[in-house]
Amino acid sequence: MADFASVPDPQPQLVFRTAQVHGPPPRPRSVVIAVRLMYVCAAGPSLWVLGNSLWPGPSYSGSYSGSSPSAAADVFGYALLVLPVTALWLWMAMMNKRGRSWARILSTAFFGCYCVSLIPLPLMVLWAPGDGSPSPQRASQLIWYALLGFAAPALLGWAISLATIVLLWQRESSEYYASAGPLHRRAGETGPIPTAAG
Repeated sequence: MADFASVPDPQPQLVFRTAQVHGPPPRPRSVVIAVRLMYVCAAGPSLWVLGNSLWPGPSYSGSYSGSSPSAAADVFGYALLVLPVTALWLWMAMMNKRGRSWARILSTAFFGCYCVSLIPLPLMVLWAPGDGSPSPQRASQLIWYALLGFAAPALLGWAISLATIVLLWQRESSEYYASAGPLHRRAGETGPIPTAAG
């Protein structure tokens, strides 16, 4: 008869498994298009400054103000203004492309600020002739310049931004952000993880 007292108790064995970090989820078409529209919005301010430098606005005297030092200073000031805007659009595009949910919320908040900034736009067009009493023909040119040089690009940017926000809040986009969020939190979890078995 076997002596069971001499048989040692089985010890639990350590089984090592490797934590698997799955790749990023596929980006839905809505997010892909939204990111591309953000790139368009990032290039828009630079194109606007370039257009204003090539096609300067008319002055009250009837000549065009593109050759004056003040006009050159204005273009330089516009360039300094659009650089942060361009950088912000590129940053938002990159973060939304990675599926950061906070980037979608921040993009929506920035769009709300953009909408508020457009409120004075009709007054700017109406006040384009200013109080310098220009001739009726010159006043008409100033109003058209305000419409084509400021109002139209601003409204075009608003429409593209609106389409971007709508795409970011589509159902397939929300699923992408929900699946990409845990992936970012688990990005550093690699290596063997011991588990007891037996």
